[in-house]
Amino acid sequence: MAEFTEYSVEFEQAWARHDVRVQGRGNMPLRHPLVGPLVVSYEVLMPVQDPDQRIIIYRAADAESQSALDRLIAALDAP
Repeated sequence: MAEFTEYSVEFEQAWARHDVRVQGRGNMPLRHPLVGPLVVSYEVLMPVQDPDQRIIIYRAADAESQSALDRLIAALDAP
């Protein structure tokens, strides 16, 4: 969780209070029309005091998927 707490003080405080719990996690295979197949890992976090809210975190599941996401970002940034 360090990568998330370093960018959000609010998330860091909630995580330290244990006001957030993991609702689910796993891997999701995808096929993007520009970069082809990739796999993302996901975690669904739920604030304990507001169970109707969800925070879903996606990240590349492996080096090949990270490379595909990097190519996608480069393609989207191209003029």
